Amino acid sequence: MSKFAETNKLKKGTRVVLRNGWEAVLEDNKKGSIRMATVFGVYTEMGSIYAHDIAGYKEGDVWWKLPQMKENFLELLMKSFDEEPA
Repeated sequence: MSKFAETNKLKKGTRVVLRNGWEAVLEDNKKGSIRMATVFGVYTEMGSIYAHDIAGYKEGDVWWKLPQMKENFLELLMKSFDEEPA
């Protein structure tokens, strides 16, 4: 199984959390190592992200961790809430 098999299943409009703790919304249905997304970080920007940077995704009200993630998934989610706005 490819290490991108799980990220290939994520569809347009899916809310994801990245390895740096930022959240994003996928803007395409492509398969492979690069996806288009709107990233909510210091600024809100649309651009390409690497599929291996996706740590988890939101389905309904529940966040799901992708199997390839070795980092603590809950710490990534909390990191985005801990940062003070500029």
